[in-house]
Amino acid sequence: MGLVGANAKSPAVGTGSIGGHAYVDLGLPSGLKWATCNVGASSPIEYGDYIDLDDRDKAVSSKFGSNWKVPSREDLEELYDNCIWEWTTIEGVNGYKVSSKKSKKQFIFLPAAGRFLGAYEWGKKGEMGAYWCSGEGADYLNIDQKSKGFSYVGPMVKQSVRPVTE
Repeated sequence: MGLVGANAKSPAVGTGSIGGHAYVDLGLPSGLKWATCNVGASSPIEYGDYIDLDDRDKAVSSKFGSNWKVPSREDLEELYDNCIWEWTTIEGVNGYKVSSKKSKKQFIFLPAAGRFLGAYEWGKKGEMGAYWCSGEGADYLNIDQKSKGFSYVGPMVKQSVRPVTE
């Protein structure tokens, strides 16, 4: 079912679950399913944990289990290219509603969780978000109200992870 609209009072759980974690099937060509929450969050509108580059895979496997993984850059590009992206606010939290092109009722919400560098906030919560990609580099998807795209940062930054499963 996914979230039930941009102004939902209580975002609903996903279209199914694996290992006790809800997912949404956005009808992507790969068949990949996206978790409804970030690692460390218990609802789609919570920011979750801020994870450093070296702990991405460990954070997903320890909190979600072996059926889940950090999305690759290709996985995030597929989401980017095959979904409808709408900046919105749900229960006072800014972020992107990422909807299936087949059914706008199927969507995930990526909160603008900010990011951290060392002991201080670098990106601002509610204004931007940064979602790690898997792989050897420090690629990530950067989102804010005006844009979304890929970038690269140093390994000291802590950012969000939205797990995927097959």
